[in-house]
Amino acid sequence: MKRKYVIYGTSNEKIDVPKVIILDSSGKIEHIVDDLFATTEENNGLITHVRHEFSKLTRPIRTGIGAVNFVVMAVLSTILSFVFKLNEPLIRGWRLNVIKRVALHEAVQVPSWRPDLLISYFLKGLVLIVSRTLYFLPAIIIIYLSGFQFFDIIKELFYFLRDKWLNANTMGYAEFFMQKVLPQFGMEIFIHFVVLLLYVVFVWPIYRIITIKYALSQCNSAGFFSVKQIRSAISIFRKNADSIYGIYAFTLTIDVLILFLFNALNFASFGIFSLFIPVLGLFFRYWMKGYAYGMLGRVLIQKSAL
Repeated sequence: MKRKYVIYGTSNEKIDVPKVIILDSSGKIEHIVDDLFATTEENNGLITHVRHEFSKLTRPIRTGIGAVNFVVMAVLSTILSFVFKLNEPLIRGWRLNVIKRVALHEAVQVPSWRPDLLISYFLKGLVLIVSRTLYFLPAIIIIYLSGFQFFDIIKELFYFLRDKWLNANTMGYAEFFMQKVLPQFGMEIFIHFVVLLLYVVFVWPIYRIITIKYALSQCNSAGFFSVKQIRSAISIFRKNADSIYGIYAFTLTIDVLILFLFNALNFASFGIFSLFIPVLGLFFRYWMKGYAYGMLGRVLIQKSAL
């Protein structure tokens, strides 16, 4: 594929229309054109890459026994969602097995629905629910104490950063803090917000690393609160923060988009869409995120971090 570069001229010349340098396979200039749209091949390359990655992500649930396992779990999840939400621990434990299978690059990456395994998924899912609740209990308390005002801080910060990006706001960060945040929310709420932010940024990776280790049977359920395992997770996080935060960004984006989309569709359908949420949630919230955590586990294994 030919490589293309857009240039805007130098200090000695003015170019009204950006020019595109097209190089041949050896890197030599083949010709220069005034066609900015000549760079569309690069955009097409990005689209192709996204399609390829999505195909890789969905391939295990589209063929063979993997498809059967996924459909059966989707049906079970839907049925149990009407029975005191018993599907939650089940599919969380199921996702834990997804993490293991993807991390170890097993041939069948969609866990089986054998009855004995379903019991194991359920019990491990309960462990995850309890450990997750205890891990994030301080954050929940902070949210309660702040009266949920930190959501308003996030909104103000979003608008501020958006305006900065669009060059529509010349206010500096210090001015934003002094003129917008403090007068409206007060120092106490701001401190709550900062503590919550630090908690999510630094505690989340520790919890996820231990979750991956739990999926790989490298620790038991007590490992979530073991000083040894926490110290090990901190060490892994410090050495692999870029990979871990990359997965964090992906899963957080999935959560936000799915939450918004599901609520919008449920509202538009007068609640009828809620009947399909267990099935769609199994794919978007549990399969996709489990696959992502599994890929993170695979990367950490390849780096000998696990």
